[in-house]
Amino acid sequence: MNFELPDLADLRNESDVEQKLIYPLLVGAEPLGFGILQNEILTKQNIRRLMIGKGNERKSYFPDYLILISGIPLAVIEAKEPNEDIEEAFREARLYANEVNAIFRTGTNPLTKVVATNGTRLLAGFWDTSTPLIDITYPEFSPSSERMAELHRLIGRAALRADYLRICGSIKPSRFWKPRRMLGGLSIQQGEVSPNTFGTTISAEFAHIFNPSTMEDRVRIAKEGYVPSRRRERYVDPIDRVIRAARPPSEVVSRQFEDTSQPKSFSKR
Repeated sequence: MNFELPDLADLRNESDVEQKLIYPLLVGAEPLGFGILQNEILTKQNIRRLMIGKGNERKSYFPDYLILISGIPLAVIEAKEPNEDIEEAFREARLYANEVNAIFRTGTNPLTKVVATNGTRLLAGFWDTSTPLIDITYPEFSPSSERMAELHRLIGRAALRADYLRICGSIKPSRFWKPRRMLGGLSIQQGEVSPNTFGTTISAEFAHIFNPSTMEDRVRIAKEGYVPSRRRERYVDPIDRVIRAARPPSEVVSRQFEDTSQPKSFSKR
């Protein structure tokens, strides 16, 4: 779908900023939107809550949107009401990104992009710097705006895809192991598994059911080996219709003799 910038008067609260501005902007087709797939966006009810801040400012927090590709978090987005402090929202989103990156091994840091907006202003940058890279006001939410083009280059899907490939390359193992080579020594690795006696017994005892060889076994399976079900019986009527349609005209329009020992004429000429 295409992104249409909502009227500023329609952005009355945080929910309006989320649903009328941020989400349509994320999933909107380029160049108006960022072209991010819907299944790559996590909303509040699916985002993990983490503790951020220190001392008296420490609190439980989760952002409004988290963008992931194949399960790797790449960008965090925080929404506020039009009259709220957007710089504080940007700081909270950065702290959350820091906590998410701490879950991964040293040097990985997948969650690098941070965005905060209250509808009238948008800040975007990186998780490890307090100074936003991009500062956009409401009139600049336009494809003809240079600031908007910078935002596309930062969190557009192509940019996030490049971040995803970079992270995959950094966490991909440099070598691979066969599971068998990780079990003990050569004596264990080269050992043979003993035969499955249970499977052999079952196969021998029930061979007449799964692989009938005599006509008696086949008749028994045809009569008793199928459990009645509506799913199976739904094919009966269509098959009957096909069989009836295949009857030759000589059978369809013919009349049967009531008594072949004393036949009666069907018509007189």
